Amino acid sequence: MKYAGFTLIELIVVISVTAVLSIIGIAAFVTYSRTQALTTSVLDIVTMLQVAKSRAQSQVKPDAAPCLDGYRVAILSSNKTYQMFAVCLPNDYPVAGYTKKLPSNICFDASATTTTSILFRVLTGGVGGGGDIQINGYGSGFKITVNSAGNIVFIKTVGRVCS
Repeated sequence: MKYAGFTLIELIVVISVTAVLSIIGIAAFVTYSRTQALTTSVLDIVTMLQVAKSRAQSQVKPDAAPCLDGYRVAILSSNKTYQMFAVCLPNDYPVAGYTKKLPSNICFDASATTTTSILFRVLTGGVGGGGDIQINGYGSGFKITVNSAGNIVFIKTVGRVCS
């Protein structure tokens, strides 16, 4: 007699192989998704710093500020927020649309961050309060460095899991 079909053992082997491959694929996707979330957050901060630098160099003054001495990006580690301000000494004026918050499981590392405020001056083009900003998430991190000339660079570092 000839039977058409698969044996139970053949079906179990195929289902097992499919399950193992699916688990490996899901794990890879989760790791990729976490890496992209951290990278996107870092690039958003770098973009805000670049916009502040560009606006200071081009001397674009927002309507809310009566004068313009520069643009400042403030880092608030406690609530994971960063914000851009137009500086008209002695006051700061928030720039509309430039208040952002880090996603969950991504945070500023206050112990490795050397500055909470970076000021890009209008006339001199220099930076007041440059330094390092450390962003961590999912066991890895990035360090953003702004030097006194206003150059912005970031490098991947070993981070820690945010609490």
